[in-house]
Amino acid sequence: LSFLLGLAAAPLAVIASVLLVITIVGIPIALLMPVAFGLLTWAGQMAGSYVLGCKLLRRPLSGPWAFWPLAAGTLFVGGFFVAGTLLSAANAYLRTAALFCDLLGVLLVMGLTVIGTGAFLASRLGGRPSEIRAHPDASAAPPAAAPAAPPAAPSPLAGV
Repeated sequence: LSFLLGLAAAPLAVIASVLLVITIVGIPIALLMPVAFGLLTWAGQMAGSYVLGCKLLRRPLSGPWAFWPLAAGTLFVGGFFVAGTLLSAANAYLRTAALFCDLLGVLLVMGLTVIGTGAFLASRLGGRPSEIRAHPDASAAPPAAAPAAPPAAPSPLAGV
């Protein structure tokens, strides 16, 4: 779903911009659409890099310190571009490997961006799912009831 929604995001943004330009009131919003779409794809690419970094570091997606998975995913993808740059200074055979590394890096960035943008749109721009919002207490487990204390036994000296 995220992939298909990410693929459909660019054509739908163009169609929405054209429809907004047709109306007088929508022209200012249509002028902001390229900026909004750029921010959306940037957020999608960051979300995709974060998930990739979580998979590389074998961490849960909801763990603390979100910087390290994001850095790991970004460095992993950037490593292909660095390898392509280093290999491009060599002879013809290594230049082919450099082109392969560069194209693989571009493919990874595009894939992460498309999937991340679709996931960002599917989550309603990063919002919480409606099930959690509608029932905020459902996510937290109710506290366990304390066991009832047994009745106090009468003291053997109470009757004396």
